[in-house]
Amino acid sequence: MTRLGTAPCRKLWVILIPMLPDLISQLRQVETKLYGEIEKQIATARQKEEEVIYASNTWVK
Repeated sequence: MTRLGTAPCRKLWVILIPMLPDLISQLRQVETKLYGEIEKQIATARQKEEEVIYASNTWVK
């Protein structure tokens, strides 16, 4: 197992650290798309439920 202070691990960090801003940016894009899709699905489900409630109320009258 490689410890944080050993040379191979330091070399890995030297490679990874410059990549972090791009990786973070990509993760934010994925998060935005994912939450956007979830919000759309919630809005669609809410609209359908409201339509069912409205139809039920109309039928009861």
